[in-house]
Amino acid sequence: MSDRPDIPGVIAKPPTIYSAAVVIALVLHFIMPLPISSAPVRLWLGLSVIVLGACWCSLRCGSSGTAAPLKTPTCRPRRL
Repeated sequence: MSDRPDIPGVIAKPPTIYSAAVVIALVLHFIMPLPISSAPVRLWLGLSVIVLGACWCSLRCGSSGTAAPLKTPTCRPRRL
């Protein structure tokens, strides 16, 4: 047996990493905004990415049978 503890060795939890990326992007945007395209193009591009992502997710989750029921809890509450 190994004497090392069984830990995953991650630096931070995923929500912290995503939040840090958003904060860094916002700070960089306020320091040096980069005009990539006009506002209507950004709007339609963003909406199409969201719609395509939602369609892809529903197709993938539906075909694999991983739909979780929304009205029932996913785990039993632990009593102390």
